[in-house]
Amino acid sequence: GARENARRGMQAIVRLEQLYPFAAQEIGRILDTYPSARDFVWTQEEAQNMGAWSFVLPRLIRLLPRGVRLRYAGRVPSASPATGNANVHKRELADLLDACERRLALLRRATRRPARPPSPGQERTACSW
Repeated sequence: GARENARRGMQAIVRLEQLYPFAAQEIGRILDTYPSARDFVWTQEEAQNMGAWSFVLPRLIRLLPRGVRLRYAGRVPSASPATGNANVHKRELADLLDACERRLALLRRATRRPARPPSPGQERTACSW
């Protein structure tokens, strides 16, 4: 999984605990420790329109070096914050983590061509493009 790949040095997981005040200098220093990175992926459990994505997006973009892309991997926008069923929630979370790992693998393989958008009918927890 993603954590095992991170331990092998293929990818890193950085957890952002505090959104405000936004620690731009500290985050910038962390991003600078990955000079060969071409993509960073923001992952969140909440739907795209409910989590921190809309807050961090403009702030993170200002911190990224030229030519480095910021991607989103998380639940697609939704009118409901949860499924209402613990088993469905656990499955969606597992699917989300798997989708994020697949997304990172795709980005590693496709460094010279643009990513393709998802096909219609994509699962609710799949990465957004």
